[in-house]
Amino acid sequence: MRKRLKNAAAAGAALVLVAAGLTAAIRSNGSAPDAEQATRERPNIVYIQVDDMSADLLGYMTEAAKLQRQGTTMANYIFADSLCCSSRASGLTGRLPHNTGVLTNTSQFGDGGLGAFLDDESRTYATALRKSGYRTGKMGKYLNEYRPGGAEPAWDYDYPAEYVPPGWNEWHVAGIGGYGQMNYSMTESVDGNKKRRHYQNEYLTDLLSDKAMDFLNRSVKHHADQPFFLEVSPFAPHSAVAKNAPLPYVPAPRDRANPDAGFAGDCGPAACDDVRAPRDGSVDRAVADGPQWLRERALTTDEMRAIDRSYRLRVQMMQSLNDMIKRLRAHLTKLGVADDTYVVFGSDNGFHLGEHRLLQGKGTPFDHDARVPILVAGPGVQAGATRHELVQNTDMYATFLSLAGVTPGASDGRSMAGLWRGDTDGWARDAAFLEHTSHATTAPRDPDAGAGTGNAQPGSYKAIRTADELYVEYATGEVEYHDLAADPHQLTNTAAEMPEDRRAVLHRTLAALSTCGQPGKPDCWTAGQME
Repeated sequence: MRKRLKNAAAAGAALVLVAAGLTAAIRSNGSAPDAEQATRERPNIVYIQVDDMSADLLGYMTEAAKLQRQGTTMANYIFADSLCCSSRASGLTGRLPHNTGVLTNTSQFGDGGLGAFLDDESRTYATALRKSGYRTGKMGKYLNEYRPGGAEPAWDYDYPAEYVPPGWNEWHVAGIGGYGQMNYSMTESVDGNKKRRHYQNEYLTDLLSDKAMDFLNRSVKHHADQPFFLEVSPFAPHSAVAKNAPLPYVPAPRDRANPDAGFAGDCGPAACDDVRAPRDGSVDRAVADGPQWLRERALTTDEMRAIDRSYRLRVQMMQSLNDMIKRLRAHLTKLGVADDTYVVFGSDNGFHLGEHRLLQGKGTPFDHDARVPILVAGPGVQAGATRHELVQNTDMYATFLSLAGVTPGASDGRSMAGLWRGDTDGWARDAAFLEHTSHATTAPRDPDAGAGTGNAQPGSYKAIRTADELYVEYATGEVEYHDLAADPHQLTNTAAEMPEDRRAVLHRTLAALSTCGQPGKPDCWTAGQME
């Protein structure tokens, strides 16, 4: 029997506030301030979450550099799983993968994709913000297996065509065709008026910028008594996925190379002819005494040539994202709301291209996949600051709600808002938790399945990342340990040499985090405090 949405209201529409006069925000204690007070005290939030961005790509974005000068960089932002679907589910709910049940990208094994998340859709930051009076909008990518045409008949769960999850006033979301940036379908909904539309030649990242600006116009001009929350989730710089795609990564036409016109492409502050994948750090270097899944063979000349091409295309894809940030921030200023708006920029996970002799992909516990900074500018945010506290994507839920003055429900994270303002009081996370699930058979519906071709995959593991350590326990029984002060690029596994008392502490902490937040177990903040 196919799993279905629990009720018709969830299947048909998002939650709607209908009480007369309830246009002002609802405070966490339930009282409703007047609209003028709500607008003055409750900020707007724009969250741009890109797809598969590695940290080194930030250097090719002039607007990212501007955000860093004007705001704060959270340098140690760790993903609970460096995989699209599980990472996004954790961000939306503030819960680790073992608590969301979203462990993989597809429902083939019953532990991933949209099917595993349906029961949690009513407890995201979108539902909480909308209930509290925010006007909410979602653009771009949602979770894997979302299709504007509804669930496939062969799947073991169901949702209708033009489905809009609860919590969103506006919804402009594409299906799997969005990875190719051209020739895709979208479900489009504005305040309950839904339609499905196909786009043939509109570059998706640019279209999302246009729709985001339309959302801002409607929110400011027609819903001035409500603060707004806008999440823009471009598919860039993810690969094109489709085997017949003209390029493995698809930049905007204006940014890609045109040899006939003598144009090498737009790579931002760099000349595209000079852009190639980094050659420092862990690139094309094996891990000494590493686990068996890691390949030891050096990358070939042809493999490095392909990596360089992919890297250059990804840099070119970043330019349309750079344009998006520039356009949206300029429009916020034009509308007169920039000073009351937080702008947050980050990714759903990192990515590797040649690091540790891996061809392309993600999912490993290494920093190139599991750690990508987030950038934030807005009211009270420290300018030009870089913070090194351990934060995670599970913290995003509590952060957005605390900015809105809403008491968050149970979650595995904490609000980062104080850190953004330079207040470290009460922030004492000793260890960030990572958990990754891999099945022996690759699911055919997984858009990242192609990344495993000729590549090494880590298998299932659990790991903790401290300020200066990476400790990994693989399902195979292998253990990996890196002292990041001595080994910042994670090139020497010293698990066999570490003191037994330290190994015992790391193991106990990892074990506690593996079940945290479940009935009868400690909360995840407590579990992450080391002895």
